[in-house]
Amino acid sequence: MVGRKDKFCWKCHKEEKEVLSCELCPRSYHLKCVLLRERPQEAWVCPECVLVTHADDEASRSTNMRMMTLKEQRKILQNVVKMMKDVKLADNFFEHVNTTEFPDYLQFIVKPMCISTLEEMVDNREITSTQGLFAETKWIHHNCVVYNGLNAGLTGVAKALKKICRDECIKIEICPECFLHTCRHGAKGFIRVCKRPHVPVWARMTGFPFWPAKAMGMKDGGVQVFFFADHNRAVVPSSEVFLYSQDIPFPNQRNSRKQRLEDAVEEMKQHLNQLMKKEYTLKLAPCQTPYDPNRDEEHRRMMLPNYVEWVPQKRSRTNMTDTMVSYSKAVQEPAESTHTWGVLRATAYTNMFVHGTYLLGAVLPLLLNPDLTAKWCTLGSE
Repeated sequence: MVGRKDKFCWKCHKEEKEVLSCELCPRSYHLKCVLLRERPQEAWVCPECVLVTHADDEASRSTNMRMMTLKEQRKILQNVVKMMKDVKLADNFFEHVNTTEFPDYLQFIVKPMCISTLEEMVDNREITSTQGLFAETKWIHHNCVVYNGLNAGLTGVAKALKKICRDECIKIEICPECFLHTCRHGAKGFIRVCKRPHVPVWARMTGFPFWPAKAMGMKDGGVQVFFFADHNRAVVPSSEVFLYSQDIPFPNQRNSRKQRLEDAVEEMKQHLNQLMKKEYTLKLAPCQTPYDPNRDEEHRRMMLPNYVEWVPQKRSRTNMTDTMVSYSKAVQEPAESTHTWGVLRATAYTNMFVHGTYLLGAVLPLLLNPDLTAKWCTLGSE
């Protein structure tokens, strides 16, 4: 067990006598808020800790994040914290609540959090992933709801902080390098080329003409794109996405945004020039060539014939192996400290869950029901 536990549910922020506490962190939940009917018999690890552990593990973190150096990863997270500082009235959360002025604060709050602490945690690499940053940022909102109430003005500011953190983290997971380019170069960063260049396409949203864009992969059954000029993100049906060609796929379309479209085409040209400066051979596709997100790598090689596919390094299982060895020793020679035993056992359970070699007793009933499983997996991302 870890220190003092929260008596307020992490999901709904309400207090009740019976809550289920995580073995690794102070968070607690109502059983119904984690879709459980009865209390697990074994050590239980909350959805938040599972997501963060998975993201922090070099072997299981996203391919995009593994392409970034440790210095770049830290710079990315530092920029998100900087954006949070720019939120209106965010200065109320720059530092911890003054417990001299509010002496009962710590009676309700088990883990005080502020923007300055987030900054320090990123600088010291205590936070190393977007999931980790978002999970810690949610403490600001949770604490504010618990102490001030759901409808308080400050709670609205805390919610805005959580929203901008979530939105920026989503952008980072799509492409951390694009995010870093924008942080370094502003709007001009959009034309910069990533280590794995994005496939240039024409994409159309309902009510708009075909527009130059970068294809960012599949999402929700469609193609996720970033549009040139506006730099907006959208998910477009794959039937409305074509590989970039000299001519627009269907030119006979009414267009009330002609000037903006011309700006987008010009920015796309600048991006293609950047590709050639990187010594890529550029070959535009024939007009009306469909883009298939399942063939993204094939499309990239077709348009950039001399592109060499980036191959992720072999995933290491060292961390998990070390934990399992320690866990085996603890089984044979139980630790004297109950605290150490509890953390060790829960850490082993978490690693085994993350790598798919063990199903936590608390999660097993959910895995038998696909609908409940899908809902449970979204708990940590809200």
